[in-house]
Amino acid sequence: MGFAAILWVLPFWPAFVSPNEWPRVYQGLAVVHRGSLAVNEEVGEWGACEDLSSAEGKLYPNKAPGLLPLLLPAAGLAHVVAHGPGELRLAYLVGRILASGLPWLFASLLLARELGRRWGEAGTLVAGTLVLATPWLPAGALLFSHALAGACLLAGLVLLLQQKSLLFAGLLLGWAAVSEYPTALVGLFWLVISSWRGRWRVWPAWLGFAVPLALLAVYNWVCFGSPFVLSSARELYPQFSALSQQGFFGIGWPRLSNFWLLLFSPQRGMLFWAPFLLLGLLPRKEPLCLEAWVGALALLVLLSGYPNAHGGWFPGPRYLISVFPLLAVGAAGALAFRWHLPWVRGVALVAFFLGLPAAWLPLFTFPFSPPEFPLAPVTFHWPLLQAGTFMPTLVSRSLGLWLLGLLVTVAATWLVFFPSGTRLVPALALTVSAAVWFSAGSWSPALSFRQKLELAVVHDLYTGTPGESWLVRLQREARSDQEQRLLYRFLHQPPPQGKE
Repeated sequence: MGFAAILWVLPFWPAFVSPNEWPRVYQGLAVVHRGSLAVNEEVGEWGACEDLSSAEGKLYPNKAPGLLPLLLPAAGLAHVVAHGPGELRLAYLVGRILASGLPWLFASLLLARELGRRWGEAGTLVAGTLVLATPWLPAGALLFSHALAGACLLAGLVLLLQQKSLLFAGLLLGWAAVSEYPTALVGLFWLVISSWRGRWRVWPAWLGFAVPLALLAVYNWVCFGSPFVLSSARELYPQFSALSQQGFFGIGWPRLSNFWLLLFSPQRGMLFWAPFLLLGLLPRKEPLCLEAWVGALALLVLLSGYPNAHGGWFPGPRYLISVFPLLAVGAAGALAFRWHLPWVRGVALVAFFLGLPAAWLPLFTFPFSPPEFPLAPVTFHWPLLQAGTFMPTLVSRSLGLWLLGLLVTVAATWLVFFPSGTRLVPALALTVSAAVWFSAGSWSPALSFRQKLELAVVHDLYTGTPGESWLVRLQREARSDQEQRLLYRFLHQPPPQGKE
């Protein structure tokens, strides 16, 4: 069901130069067009954005290059069958399936198999909730690296624990590292633990882990003149470059404020985007749970020292998405221990229903939640949906919305009637979840001018939603000089005299 939704939506808006996605596509097309890793010509043709790095006058994505091999087939196909803007669009839409959608599907199926085999009904329910009721779903629909990194981490861990295909296990962990740099710490921890347990027998895993890192060193040397210089150290925009100069590759000492941000804040906290995954932070003795806990906790501690931990425009705690499958492992083990109790099954279903808006509203509307919005499904995505801002789909907007709604209904029905026990438990869970979201919508704070401006820019400029212009309507609310300057900038009007 989740993969069908990923195939159905087409998250591409020509007016929105997606900074996390388009530079990756630019590079794939540059390799196909000219055999070059630099994207200067693509930037000149299709538009610049913030997420670029610069070296000796050449532009590169500021991203880890792990997705590039999976994007090349899409770029090659687009180059053959399309031209101009159509080439970019096709390369992106096919590339996101190859580089995000298929790894997402593989990880979801592997997780469902492992959790169902180990913990039966509780494990299957947790896997279904992760797939259908957390930001793991939109992560599979977008050209971000989190789904690929999550798939590599999960598969690598399973192979490592089974002591099978150790070379391939290490290769997967290394691939995760060159797709999402912080996950290198996760793979490193697991290899150290495995070496302590199995001693010299795990040397093939270390060898496999080193291969992608060696390729990354070659990539860095070709692009930036040194194997030890990452793209993030050559950021084009000063405000992003300053972040990478702090601490160790931009990572400083852990901050309590970032722990709060990633776990409990209404803006990015897992408590509001994927509440059941918090159970995965509780240590358990089972080997799979323990290793998953170590990996997830290591990444959480590491990211708590990153100044930009909110992750920009993305639904939920973006930089933790790659360990969502690991947290689901721990959550399944914790729930299975008390699964015989009706209230435990009820709490699990409440977590599922609470997570539905976090997964599906971004897919219905605009799948990039600004970090300033608390309870973004209510304060950001729901107003867009009410105004008629729908995600482009394979068919008309209205039919696509109905089909996505049907998928949600089928998924919810399956999970309602899946758990054993009395039918009263799902009914109560649905009632509690609906009451929570209704209360959140009623009690959500009034939006600031900046938040209203971001909504208006998405509504009017990025998605081109028909109807009344929100930017024009916002003119009546602009009071300060700063607010008026911001508004005039997006209205493409010169500032009034005295407000330059």
